[in-house]
Amino acid sequence: MTSLADLPHDAARRFAALVGIAGAFDHATPVRFLDVGGYPGTLARLLQERFPAWSGLTVDTVPEQRPGYQCADGARLPFDAASFDIVFSSDALEHIAPEHRDAFLAECRRVARRAVVLGAPFRHEATAGIEHALDDVHRLATGRPHPWLGEHVTNGLPDLAATCGVLGGDWSVALFASAPLTDWTLWQWLSLAREVRGELDPAWSRLEAARAQRLGSDAAPDWQSAEQTHAWPYRWIVVAQHPDHRVFAPSSEMPPACAADAGAEALAWSDLLRGCVEGLVASGAQASGLAVALDEQARRALELAENEIAALRAARPASGIARLFGRGGGR
Repeated sequence: MTSLADLPHDAARRFAALVGIAGAFDHATPVRFLDVGGYPGTLARLLQERFPAWSGLTVDTVPEQRPGYQCADGARLPFDAASFDIVFSSDALEHIAPEHRDAFLAECRRVARRAVVLGAPFRHEATAGIEHALDDVHRLATGRPHPWLGEHVTNGLPDLAATCGVLGGDWSVALFASAPLTDWTLWQWLSLAREVRGELDPAWSRLEAARAQRLGSDAAPDWQSAEQTHAWPYRWIVVAQHPDHRVFAPSSEMPPACAADAGAEALAWSDLLRGCVEGLVASGAQASGLAVALDEQARRALELAENEIAALRAARPASGIARLFGRGGGR
């Protein structure tokens, strides 16, 4: 069985949330599902392993032949209306050019009989600012755009209200938050620092071990309803449901841009860790595996990040690091 702990951190978190939401549907009876934009088929494999009565197909634009996969454009799906019980899409919408997003969403809705479950990062000042910073430093370190954030930056993130409007109509929409923005930010900067250094230090190894332990059981919930959310997450999951097949109560209203300071703590962490990683790049660190000693400031920052992640997992209040930068806010 596929273990979430074996996947990259961000992929593990988004798939854990989607599998958790899928578990709310009737999974003891046969369900035919489609995953749009899910090459090479990891989500489909996770769903079929956990819900043996389910069968699915993955479509994407990669021209490849493999079992359970079909090359197709998500904006022009080659299927009849209501061909699938549930249509999934995980972090694909933001990679689509803005002028084709409505067609992509309309096609997902057209071929779904019961529900569409779509997860993606959506437009927010903090999310966009952090993604731009990560892409900038990745370009500085490697000379190339970030492998997946580069397209986010080029296309711009989709609008949450507009997405709900296309998927909704006479269907109800339930919203769920996944991946707190502060937690996501810390992991992405630490991942980039690891790439620049070209080696694993003890702090990173402990973080990896803790992550594997947390995800090893595949039981940790990683999503909550919009009504329970008080800060903007990295990812929203939109569940559009046919009136005759409603599983989740519709969200009462669109989430607020979550207060002006919703992303302030994440931005503060991003500023701090950006400086550390840029210092590594400037010092001549190579991804070839040559060890480069961190200066004391960078080492303290990484230790603070490790402590912050531990505090987030324990649901304790965040440390005062945000106040160092004059930004308030919390999770």
